Amino acid sequence: MTPMRLFSTFDPARALTPAAAEFYDLLGRMREAARRGDPPWASYSTFVEYTHVCHWAIRKREYSFLTEAFARAESEEGRPLAVLDAGCGVVPLCNWMSRRGHVVTAVDPLAEDIAFLTGNDLNGFYGSSVDYRQAHCEALPFDDGRFDVVLCASVLEHVVPGNDRLALWEMARVLRPGGRLLLTFDVAPPAPQEPGEPAWPAYLRRHAAPFGPEEARRLLGFLGPAFGVTPADLPAELDRLNWEQVFAFWKAHHEHDARSELVRRYLALGAVLTRSAEPVRPTASEVLAAFLEGDDALQERLDYFQRHAAARLRLIDDLHETLRVRGHDREVVEQHLQSLREHIGGLHVQLTELRGGWLVRAARRLSRLASRVPSETNAC
Repeated sequence: MTPMRLFSTFDPARALTPAAAEFYDLLGRMREAARRGDPPWASYSTFVEYTHVCHWAIRKREYSFLTEAFARAESEEGRPLAVLDAGCGVVPLCNWMSRRGHVVTAVDPLAEDIAFLTGNDLNGFYGSSVDYRQAHCEALPFDDGRFDVVLCASVLEHVVPGNDRLALWEMARVLRPGGRLLLTFDVAPPAPQEPGEPAWPAYLRRHAAPFGPEEARRLLGFLGPAFGVTPADLPAELDRLNWEQVFAFWKAHHEHDARSELVRRYLALGAVLTRSAEPVRPTASEVLAAFLEGDDALQERLDYFQRHAAARLRLIDDLHETLRVRGHDREVVEQHLQSLREHIGGLHVQLTELRGGWLVRAARRLSRLASRVPSETNAC
């Protein structure tokens, strides 16, 4: 196993490896199309956004790590590889691998991104032959052991907690024994508790949050049998990471990244994991526990946003009363405040519907997964 790496430094003067330089040539093609708005589809907002994000210092560290790891894998195998890009988005890593002569499948859960990629023939744009499909990493529509390499770049932090291990179990299932998982995900020191925020266990990740040291150790614990990895394999620097270091990284490369915000609240970690011969058979109760963990994490975030929305409504009411007492134009004030009330009040409805929709989708996915997992009595 390649040692896991914490990406906490960046040297803009360091030359890219040949593999990374080749990938960034594709990104240059992507950036130029977005800059010119030609072809017309290049104005797609996500495409434009990632022409910037892919050039950030932290992402350059990630993509350099991944392209180097893939180049080593293809050199060692000496043949065309069956590759899965799990959570491809619009980043052309899958196209870069395809251009190198490999059979590449790329999946993403967002229908609009897959429609963008297929409807505008991004394969033709990049000179690749990627098989794009809409699919969730938690329920991959492929046979066991189909792929030699699975790549998952900066995806897990966007996956609902609990579902992150379901996704990794699925990636392990579709990897052949001896196959490689090329993995990066966002990490951060333990987050401080905000005023008025309920306590949250340190070993559980909050929804849409990076992995802290305890959360990353727990995740590796679930992966142990499939990849022969243990929590002790995490780099020691992750435990020593503090917020001053995180903010210093982003401040140091603010000009390089051309970001609007000065800092962000994460770094990233990379790993190359080798698939063992151990079968991956999570039991029905393990799958259910993972979904319920996600439900708890979503509920915690929904409660958080609902509390903030309610606090903003109270501020609006206070402002309304203050302006009324001071004799401001009542009609104008009413128009503005009513618009704000409707907007924030609508958030309550959307947040409630979001939770209901999550439960429905979770039930459907659990039903699909149930056909694959063994019963408790047959669990391995």
